[in-house]
Amino acid sequence: MSGLVLELQRDALNPSVSTLDILRKALVVARKLNLKDFEHWIKLELDGYPSEDVPDYRRTQGQLRAWNPYHGWQPVVATDEFSLEVLKKFSNVCNSQPIGELFQLGENPELKLLLVLTPQAETYLAQFIYGKVKISVSSTFIGKILQAVKNIILEWSLQLEEDGIIGEGMSFSDQEKQIAQKHISEYNNCTFMNPPNQVNTYNAPVGAVQNGDHNISNVNQSIGSNNQEILQAIAELRQQIKELPQDDLQEVADIAIDELQEEISNPINESKLKLRFMSVWNAFAQIKDPLTIANALFKMKENIEHSGIDLSSISFPKF
Repeated sequence: MSGLVLELQRDALNPSVSTLDILRKALVVARKLNLKDFEHWIKLELDGYPSEDVPDYRRTQGQLRAWNPYHGWQPVVATDEFSLEVLKKFSNVCNSQPIGELFQLGENPELKLLLVLTPQAETYLAQFIYGKVKISVSSTFIGKILQAVKNIILEWSLQLEEDGIIGEGMSFSDQEKQIAQKHISEYNNCTFMNPPNQVNTYNAPVGAVQNGDHNISNVNQSIGSNNQEILQAIAELRQQIKELPQDDLQEVADIAIDELQEEISNPINESKLKLRFMSVWNAFAQIKDPLTIANALFKMKENIEHSGIDLSSISFPKF
C-alpha cells in the first residue's frame, strides 16, 4: 500500500477527484503530522471562512448590475471618474463559502452568479443607482477557487515528499513527524493565508433601474435635502420583501417599489405618486406585519411633504 502523501499527489493530479475529497484526505495527513496551521486552513476551506478575511484566490472583481423591468439585469456603466471609483469599490468580491457549496455551484459552467448587497451598501448606492443592484460574477471564479485549493495541496504534498515524508499506509513514522515539525513555516507558505489589504464587497438584498447625473439631479429637485430619509425608507421596504410567503408576491412587491422610487425621482405628479404608494401597499397585503410597511410609507410621504409638496390626499389604513 502506498503512503498517504503519494495518494494525495495522485488525487490532486486526477481531474475526476473532487477538491472536497482531496481536502478531506489532506486533513488526515495534516492531523497525523500535527501540522496545526495547515489543518486550520483546511478546516476553513471545508467549513467556510467566518469573515471576509479570505486568501487572495477567493477574491475577484465582479460587475454591478441594475434591474431594468424591460431589459432585465443590465451592467452599470460609470459616467465619470468619481462614479468609476464607486463602482470599483463596490464590485470587489470575496467568497467565504465552504468548498462543498462551491463544488455544487461549479458543476454548472454556464451559471451566472448574482450576489446581493448589504442594506448599508444598497442605501449608499441608491444615491447613484435607483432600484435593485446586484454583483454579477462568472462561474469561472468558482472554478479558479477549486483549482487553487488543489494546487496548494499538490504543492504541499510535493514539499512533504522532498522532506522525506511519505507515510506507510495510513500512518507516519515518528521520524517523519519530527521532520514535519522542522518545516512548519515552509508548509504554511503554501496556503497564501495573507490576503492583501483590499476593500471587500458587501453582500445582502437589492433593487433596480438606472444610474447617472440626470437621475440624481431629478431626485434632488423632487425631494430636496430629505432624500437620505426616503432612501432609508425604501431600503426598509425592500427588507420586508422576503417576508412575503410566495416568490410571485415578492416579485410584484419588488416591481412596485421600483416604480415608486422611479416616480419619486421625477418631478412630482400627485396622482401618479398616489397610485405608486397604493401599489406598494397592496403588494404587501399578505405580509404578517403590515404596520412596518405603513410606517415606511408614512415616513416617505412625510419627508416629501417637508419639501413643500402637498400629498394630503394620500392616506393609509390606521392600525
